[in-house]
Amino acid sequence: MSSPSSLRLRLTVWLASSFGVLLVLTGSWLGSRTSSVLETSFDDSLNVLAGTVSGWTEEEDGNVELDDLAIALPEFTRESEPDYFQFFLADGTTLLRSPRLDFDLPRDIGRDGAPFDLDHDGRRLRGVRLDYRPASKRDAIEGRPDPIESASTTANASQTSAPMLTLIVARHRGALDALLARFRWVVALTVLAGLTLSTIMTSWIVTKKLRPVRDLGRAVAKLDAERLEDRIDVPGVPAEIHPLVVQFNAMLDRLEASFARERRFAANIAHELKTPICELRSLANIAMKWPDDTEAVTGFFQDVTDVSARMDRVVTDLRLVARCQAGIEPVERQRVALAAIVASACRANDRDATPRGVDLRLSYERSGHATSQRAFDVHTDAGKLELIVRNLVGNAVHHADQDSVVDVILDAHEAQTHRGVIVFEVRNRASSLDPTDVERLIEPFWRKDEARSSSTHAGLGLTLVMELVTLLGARLELHLEDGDTPTFVARLELDAAATAPESATQPRAITQPSKHGAIS
Repeated sequence: MSSPSSLRLRLTVWLASSFGVLLVLTGSWLGSRTSSVLETSFDDSLNVLAGTVSGWTEEEDGNVELDDLAIALPEFTRESEPDYFQFFLADGTTLLRSPRLDFDLPRDIGRDGAPFDLDHDGRRLRGVRLDYRPASKRDAIEGRPDPIESASTTANASQTSAPMLTLIVARHRGALDALLARFRWVVALTVLAGLTLSTIMTSWIVTKKLRPVRDLGRAVAKLDAERLEDRIDVPGVPAEIHPLVVQFNAMLDRLEASFARERRFAANIAHELKTPICELRSLANIAMKWPDDTEAVTGFFQDVTDVSARMDRVVTDLRLVARCQAGIEPVERQRVALAAIVASACRANDRDATPRGVDLRLSYERSGHATSQRAFDVHTDAGKLELIVRNLVGNAVHHADQDSVVDVILDAHEAQTHRGVIVFEVRNRASSLDPTDVERLIEPFWRKDEARSSSTHAGLGLTLVMELVTLLGARLELHLEDGDTPTFVARLELDAAATAPESATQPRAITQPSKHGAIS
């Protein structure tokens, strides 16, 4: 089995990676945006410079005059990274160049007014080209359009005599590139620092927030069979994990109850087997003391047979319970006459009911198309159903209050289809029971009053009934009805076998206090 991966590590990696991607995208966008702004600003200043230089040219009588101030400007005369300009006539002849320009700027490059990049001897330059006709000197004197404005337009009708000039202005972009490089480094270092910090913070936050999960795991690890009374109480559990804590505690409740039942079962079975074993030992001792008394020895062997038969019933019932719980007990389904089984069980328990003054009453209720004994037929395992019915009736007779009534009721409920529900119900007065006892009634060997134990009731009846009901897929409900005297009710529901419809009649009830016969 592979070792489980760490949730904390996975969350840290995913969150830090997501934040890192966000930082990288933000840094890339910021770097790109800043580079664009800086380059646009650089190009705008270059265009302004080109416009200024073009304004120093004037046309007079077909000739071009250039103001000497242009050559003396510090931008063009400084030693370190000066700016350059070069004027070209239409035929490509150089009209004038800046003092520090020791090479020819390319004339046929770029578009009019559009910046371009230029490399020369390892020097990176950025330039702009301007094609224009210089304004006439006469227009400047008379207050005609500004030379800078006219530099970006073609000649009008009044300027047709001015020659066409091409101006190339270039500037070193080393400072711009250095600034952009520094900015990119700052962005990269900021992203790296942010990613490192986010990873540390994410790890710390995830560790802190997952501490309740770790505490929950430690609390669960401390649990064992000897400490099932402990409950998990982890402070600060988030709402998403709280259902786990609730379910763990509910599971502990069930485990504690199950272990308690197992301990009681072990104690009860030891107590249950101790009595017959003691009886066998006593009988053996007495038989050995008077071995020549043939009549007494014969009686001892009969007692031994009775005791061993009682032990055999207990062991047989326990094996059947175990097979039902394991799901290996076979079920042979067939059409079963439930009414006949109930009547037989009532007759069999009559001899136990009479000495205690218990009146065993069997009644049938029918509705709709149910008018005959076949209305109470079910499709199930006959032998297991008989065990269920005999145990429920026998349990009611044995544990009912003296001089009381035990009601055994068969009720056929007609559904919209011809397959209905058969209800088998047993009711007996049980003044000694209280509501908290109902859940323990199905525990093996449990008795409310140990003095009520007998050789015919080992305390496995309802345990076996519940397992058989589960095996057959039926439904059994045990509850205690309040009243002047509590009444214990065992209600068994089974699906009726399909029957052909008969003539409809009104619901009726037939009561047979002691005969327990079949329906006529």
